[in-house]
Amino acid sequence: MQMEFGLDKCAAVVLKHGKLTKSQNISLNIQTVIRNMELDKTCKYLGIEEGGGIDNSQLMDRLVKEYYHWVRQIVKAD
Repeated sequence: MQMEFGLDKCAAVVLKHGKLTKSQNISLNIQTVIRNMELDKTCKYLGIEEGGGIDNSQLMDRLVKEYYHWVRQIVKAD
């Protein structure tokens, strides 16, 4: 099948007691290193921003808007 993964897009997050902590990069082999996500950065997973530097109130507002957008699209469909 020869499936390849985009490890250059991957990042690791280390949590201790529910808090994001700084740690070293993860080495899979000599050529492949998974970097750690910086504490103030976010990444997008399934269309949702994730990470330690997220303002939850802004995220909730965006999710509500997105939800209503999709509901309107479904209602308009014949």
